[in-house]
Amino acid sequence: MAFTFKRSVKISYKIGICVLFPLLLAPMAFGQEDYVGRYDVYGGYLYLSSPIINLGESGIHTQIGINPTKWYSLGFDFSAGSGDTILTTNMMKPSMQQVVAAQLAPFKTAGLLPATYEPVVPLHSQSETYAAGPQFNYRHFRAITLFAHPDLGAIHEAATPHPGDAIGKALVM
Repeated sequence: MAFTFKRSVKISYKIGICVLFPLLLAPMAFGQEDYVGRYDVYGGYLYLSSPIINLGESGIHTQIGINPTKWYSLGFDFSAGSGDTILTTNMMKPSMQQVVAAQLAPFKTAGLLPATYEPVVPLHSQSETYAAGPQFNYRHFRAITLFAHPDLGAIHEAATPHPGDAIGKALVM
């Protein structure tokens, strides 16, 4: 019993050091410079997740901004990504699921399709997002900048199905 108590205290002590040590270094870090540049440019990795259809899209994200004043800036964001998934009938609306099941039932009872057959359609997806808007900066604190960044944007999605069999082709049609 004493061994597990001492061990848990040591683990708690190590976790405490890992959490508090960066806070001790915070006064040394200067997150905000006195100089605020006229332009901002950013580029990075994008990962867009759609867990309902098990789709993950990787790509790029870019951001361009202009700072007319220290407290106000304007920006434009663009993202592009692509990924693959497989669509199944259980992703359809219940009414469509019933229609597909009714159309496949005669083929299953006649033995032309296995009883457990479920149609699947591979899909390739490409997404692009566009957003623009202002950013209001509050630079009162030296170490941090508080900001509000309301954007107005749009998304363009292109999904291309790649059916592998005749039933998949019929579902796509």
